Amino acid sequence: MKNNKKNLTYLGIFLGSLLILSAVFRLLTPQKQISSSAEFVSTNINQTTSDFSNVSFIGQAPAFPEKLSVGTIEVIENEDQVINKIIDAYGLETNSQSERYWTNQQNQYLHQDIYSKKYQLSLGVETATGESRLNLTQAINKAATELKNLFPSLSLSPLSTQVSFLKKNVEFYEKAQFEDADFITIPFSYTISNFPLKYQKENIDPFIIMLDKQGQIIRINFSPFFIKVSLVSNNTRISINQALTNLNNDQGSIITFGLEQGTKADLSVIQSAELDQISIEYRYDEKANLAYPFYRFSGTGQDQSDQTIQLEIITPAIETSLVE
Repeated sequence: MKNNKKNLTYLGIFLGSLLILSAVFRLLTPQKQISSSAEFVSTNINQTTSDFSNVSFIGQAPAFPEKLSVGTIEVIENEDQVINKIIDAYGLETNSQSERYWTNQQNQYLHQDIYSKKYQLSLGVETATGESRLNLTQAINKAATELKNLFPSLSLSPLSTQVSFLKKNVEFYEKAQFEDADFITIPFSYTISNFPLKYQKENIDPFIIMLDKQGQIIRINFSPFFIKVSLVSNNTRISINQALTNLNNDQGSIITFGLEQGTKADLSVIQSAELDQISIEYRYDEKANLAYPFYRFSGTGQDQSDQTIQLEIITPAIETSLVE
């Protein structure tokens, strides 16, 4: 009996010590308090804001991790230097008839869109002929090698679940199965804890390669977003219910939208929304110089005119304090 009591005493001391050590560890490694711009969290892609109400999630949520990392961003490549290296590598020269446009005698070109600031490097002719010589893994590896040659200092990962297969008709591309596709587009991004990182409110991944089924690189679209991510904290993920509460308190932004019918969507009031898809992705808050996780919801909503709008909405997936 005495031995049992002694063993229970030792067990109590052991468990108590574990609790104390756990508390000390939490004190020594506190979560970083995220101060995010209210404008960043609540401004839509078209620079409007929305009054959300009756937003609900009706889908099936994946098993997300309980902790999510937060990172700081460091620019590690100068945009002009990167562009000059590409110009030299392909023997491109300035086209006097178009701003931010360079070309060579092989009809290869580099062009920057003056509005989005994104670049397109076109390297091949879209022939859409011949039998497939690459499987999907080989295509991804080929694209990754090409990106590493162009941007050797960047740590980019292929977003394999977002690969698109395209078949070219006379005037446009249409989605196809891999076996029927003429071209493959493969997006790449920086990742944090295997979740992709996007710049600000952008919906397009920062690097996208198109290649044909023989493995020839057709074009590379890229953002001048040449960075390194350093992790600084590991924060507790808020629940999906809490995220919905935050949305209904107008802490969210619409990043894509489209009408099922009608001519103009009114985003000022979303009087109800049923969201059926959810994922996690990181967003770079430039003012805070932080990359932190957001829930990305998609579904339908109704504006104050009862128009049905296809929506994608993001809201922070960790606790943040909003700063005006």
